[in-house]
Amino acid sequence: MNPLGIEVRHRTDLPARDCVAGANDGLIRSLARGIEVLRAFGQGNGRMTISDAARATGLTRAGARRILLTLEHLGYLRSQGRHYFMTARVLDLGRGFLDQ
Repeated sequence: MNPLGIEVRHRTDLPARDCVAGANDGLIRSLARGIEVLRAFGQGNGRMTISDAARATGLTRAGARRILLTLEHLGYLRSQGRHYFMTARVLDLGRGFLDQ
């Protein structure tokens, strides 16, 4: 944990070869990055700044900012000052699995 009490995790779920350009032509990297940002909130990080999200996911600050803004626009995140937090809309993402 860092001084702010936020657990810093690096992406380890994907093999390095899958993150290299051209390694998987069907991979949508921006979607994968967005999911990693959402997952970072689920690691005990209820509220994060742009810098916190970048550190937690291994993204650049600019990349994390664009993803946070997109997720906010889609209604999955809200912001208050410099901090972002998940909304109840993220529960919709698991609804299909639960309905199986």
